[in-house]
Amino acid sequence: MHAILTNTLPGKIKFDLFKGYFKCKWALLLNKQAGVSLKIGPYTYKSPSARYFKTLLIEVMIKEEYYIELKTDQPVIIDCGSNVGFSVLYFKLKFPNAKIIAIEANKETFDVLSENIKQFNNVTAYNCFASNVSDSSVDFYTKGVGDVTSSLVSDRGGAIHNVVKSVSINSLVGNSSIDILKMDIEGGEFAIFNEKENLDYLKNVNNILLEYHHIFENGKTLNSLAGFLNVFEKQNFGYNITSHTKKEPVGYFQDFLIKMKRQGLA
Repeated sequence: MHAILTNTLPGKIKFDLFKGYFKCKWALLLNKQAGVSLKIGPYTYKSPSARYFKTLLIEVMIKEEYYIELKTDQPVIIDCGSNVGFSVLYFKLKFPNAKIIAIEANKETFDVLSENIKQFNNVTAYNCFASNVSDSSVDFYTKGVGDVTSSLVSDRGGAIHNVVKSVSINSLVGNSSIDILKMDIEGGEFAIFNEKENLDYLKNVNNILLEYHHIFENGKTLNSLAGFLNVFEKQNFGYNITSHTKKEPVGYFQDFLIKMKRQGLA
């Protein structure tokens, strides 16, 4: 648990994360379909799936994949793909005065998210899918509540098919200054960020934390990382890339976390 030792959260929180990790493992040993409830600092987080919960606990809370330094202690954050709310919890622990808009498309997961975030001020959640257009119906696939791979891509998402409403990133950002735009929408990012879309609103976004999903099908890639990054270079963003799916076979799914900062920010 080297990541626990290097974690930047307070010591009491680290201890809670350590206990939470083993509580999830123990729950799964007893029952692979188990739910779990964790106490992290002053907050209690619940999920009916210990398996997905453990994955999010490790990635978001223990490894701190969304770690970022800001000059403000009252950031405005748009969190697309909030799942049960671990990213919201992380941002609130780091920035207690943050204003957060949380977006989650999976209705069952959204219900858990809604309960978990009742503990916070200035957090608003919407049950929809982040897209390039608003008020459109999109096909959405999942394996169930808390699923971390729910997606517009059926092979990635799962067998449960739902139709959900979309909301455009453009409308969420508007003319507001957004300190963090976090996106983990399992392949949906390509409809939002491409050469055909008007991305002028990105001038109002200072930082982007985006999980890029490199998807292959029948031996051929369906998207280009180089082309995707070029879109952001044209919008004056610098970036660095981290892979956190090294155990997945090459040629299936490779996911990358891309951290971007708008150039010219001090």
